[in-house]
Amino acid sequence: MSNNVKEAQVLKNYKMGPNAPVHPGARSKSGRYLSSEDGTVQVPALIALPSAFRHVLSDLETYKWKTGDFMLNTYPKNGTYFVWEIMSMLLKGSADYIETPKQLLVIDLFPVSKIEDTVPSPRVLQSHYRPDVLIPEFRKNKTVIVIRNPKDVCISLYHHERTVMANIIESYEPLRDLSLSDWVRMFLYDKDVPYGNYFDYTAYVWSLREDPTVLVLFFEDFKINPVETIAKLNNFMETERSMELVQQIADATEFEKMKKGKIEHCKDLGVKMAAQTGQPEDETKQKAQLIINNLYRKGTIGDWKNQLTVADNELFNSFLESWEEGKDIPFLYE
Repeated sequence: MSNNVKEAQVLKNYKMGPNAPVHPGARSKSGRYLSSEDGTVQVPALIALPSAFRHVLSDLETYKWKTGDFMLNTYPKNGTYFVWEIMSMLLKGSADYIETPKQLLVIDLFPVSKIEDTVPSPRVLQSHYRPDVLIPEFRKNKTVIVIRNPKDVCISLYHHERTVMANIIESYEPLRDLSLSDWVRMFLYDKDVPYGNYFDYTAYVWSLREDPTVLVLFFEDFKINPVETIAKLNNFMETERSMELVQQIADATEFEKMKKGKIEHCKDLGVKMAAQTGQPEDETKQKAQLIINNLYRKGTIGDWKNQLTVADNELFNSFLESWEEGKDIPFLYE
């Protein structure tokens, strides 16, 4: 039986019907997307700040890579904040929390030229777009990619979209009332979502694992073997930090400790966001506070077991059985 037939059968059994949810950030609604050089891959764009979006795209198309910078590339909710903090600590040579808010280094949201003005190199830039839809300039230097098991990503992204994005982007408001079951269907089968479908993204970045300029890591390894995994980063980045510092970074980025420490360092996020976007400060302060309050949720492995219904989990497993590109990816679910 072909993959397409298997997936069609899963959908039929689940009775998606004609009223299956459509993501409010879909390309079919916004008309905005990023494309690979040959045009074969087109990924819906995230438009969080419409007034800044043209500037963001313009800067992405003309950016010149700075020697010594790194790119952190992740699908949303794959441990982005966590790993960015670790990479930045390695660059800085200190286990102290980074004072610059990570959000300001997200090239998807803020014009890179503004980043140049506020955060000098060397630094860790971050994107949720798959590397092949960014211009080759962003693939010149070393890129770290983090993968997380799809069930935990699905759950974490569901809460993020409903509690953060739906309160920041007006068009996302319908997500507040979206059921988890409908979200699971969207996550599994809808490709017209901001940054594209998780499974397409993950299959592509996994194919880059032999590229010497790319390091593919798993979020779960940071949780289970933090020292060993941070040491891999240290080696790849050629930061040459001592194992003593690696241990200190592992201790500092323990989830609850980091959650408390980072919230303290993000108090001026709204002011800095306003400076980079030109948005009214009162408005950005409100958005920033919402982000800060929901920045770190649980950061665990296996929370999906507490949230997916039996039916949703069965649908998930049926999909995974038909996902040929993911057969050799060593996901850890608990």
